[in-house]
Amino acid sequence: MDHDMRSTTSKLELGLLRLPSSTTVEVAGEIDLAAADQLRQHLLRAANEGLPVVHLDLTAVAFMDTAGIHALLDGASHAGTAGGHLGVVAASRPVRRVMALAGLGTPPSRPRWSCHPVRESR
Repeated sequence: MDHDMRSTTSKLELGLLRLPSSTTVEVAGEIDLAAADQLRQHLLRAANEGLPVVHLDLTAVAFMDTAGIHALLDGASHAGTAGGHLGVVAASRPVRRVMALAGLGTPPSRPRWSCHPVRESR
């Protein structure tokens, strides 16, 4: 396992773990309007620089608002266009709640081998 990249702002810490079949993005802190673009850019880079299969570990995220949801949806759309997908492998209670309220379903609370795909409900 190779931790390629670690990026930090005052509210958000992002890690990138490249595996042979996917890239895992580990997120810690708060995903709000001020931090959402940093997350979006990190997700797009993860899909562009490796396989377009991106897994998100959001277990250390204390807060996420709708700007974070939009960042996830943008990342999922980009990965899908590249022939892959973006999915959440685990999320904290606040993130699970916001995702459920947004109609995105409920990802697991602990990392699992499978992931909860991020896509808009129709």
